[in-house]
Formats: sequence, C-alpha cells, structure tokens
Amino acid sequence: MTRSVTPGDRRRVGRPPGPAPDPAERREAILDAAERVIRAQGPDVGMQDIAAGLGLTKPAVYRSLGDKAALSGALGRRVATRLGERLAATLTGPGELRDIVVAAIDVFCTFVDEDPHLYRFIVHGSKGTGSTGFQDKPLVARLGREISSALAEALDRSGGDPALADTWAHAILGAVFSATEHWRHHPTIDRATLVTHLAALITPALETQNLSAQPPSSARPPPLRPRRTTSSREPAPPPGRG
Repeated sequence: MTRSVTPGDRRRVGRPPGPAPDPAERREAILDAAERVIRAQGPDVGMQDIAAGLGLTKPAVYRSLGDKAALSGALGRRVATRLGERLAATLTGPGELRDIVVAAIDVFCTFVDEDPHLYRFIVHGSKGTGSTGFQDKPLVARLGREISSALAEALDRSGGDPALADTWAHAILGAVFSATEHWRHHPTIDRATLVTHLAALITPALETQNLSAQPPSSARPPPLRPRRTTSSREPAPPPGRG
C-alpha cells in the first residue's frame, strides 16, 4: 500500500532533506560561497559554479538571491559595508593629516590589490551582469558618503564652506579609482608608492582649507580637525611670581 504524499512532505528540488533553512542565513551562506568561488575562479564565474560551491542547484540559488546581476549588487553592498567601516575608523582616528590621507587611500588600494577578482566582479560586473554607471555602484556610493561626511565636519570646524565636501569627496574618489585602475593595468610601481603619490596630490588641497588631523588633548579625536593659525593661538601663560 502506498502512502499519500501531503504538501508538507514535499521539498523543492535542490534543497537537502530536513527543515528549511532560515532565508537570511541561506542568503549569507550563498554570498560567502560566491566570494570564495569568485576569488578562486575569477570574476566571470558562472552561477552554476557558485551553486556547486554551496552544494545547491542553480535554481535554488536563484530563488534565494536572484540572478547574477542581483548577486553582484548584493556582494557590492557587502564589501561597501566592510570598507566603509574601515574608512570611517581611519578618518576619525588621530594622526597627522598626510598620515590619515595615506591610510584612507590604502583602505581602497589594499582591497583592489589583494582581492582583484572580487573587486572586478562588483565594480566592473562580469559576463551576464550587465553594466551600470560608476556612481551607481554600492562601493562608490558608500565610500563617497564616508569621505563627504568627514570633510563636511572638518570644513565646518575650520570655518570653511561645508558645501565643498560633496564635490571634493567625489573628486577625491574619482582620482583614487582612476589612478588605481591605471596602476592595475600598468603596475610599474608598488602599492605603497601609488598611495604616496595620491596622498601628495590630495593632501595639499585639504591644507588650503586650513585642515589638520591633530587631535585635541582632551577629547575623542575628530576627523580632519582644523589646524590652528598663528592668530588663533592661545597666549602663553604669564610666568609665576617669585
């Protein structure tokens, strides 16, 4: 005698036996697997390879995440969050202005240098993902916001025009992206030299607005603190009486 199969007994093709996984956990697992496969096989890897890396069928991956373009966008937002947090921590840290500029640029250049396949997948797309504008990339948008926010606060404190922040942030970002792309195809210098060259271009522009990264002695160091001018220095205390 055969047992009738109820709807609850059925499972979708491509899903292993057992309780259905949490959708959010499944999504993160797919993104983890996608990063591993892209790093190993390059940015033009197929969805079939990504599904195989997770032990699933391609339709199961599509149901959880969407198509390859959706995967590129999801990974872009994921990487943007990671790099954005590192950049924000760098911009709000103590140190000399040039040192902070160098460290901030290196956040991006290190990613491009050490994770080139993932960088290409989320910034340039891959076969089957189509192409979107530079400003529409999640990584570009997130880094632009972080730089703009840091500059706006610093310009406000220095008495400069905070309206410069957004234009300057995206000009800086464009210069760094463009120079790094050129370096990626023509690596005639090492990464540290590339970063130093970019900092030599960007730092003087920030200094024209009287910005400095010297932290105050009794406060959490703000990003790009305004430099004191000679006229704003506090007078030295009078000598004590004998």
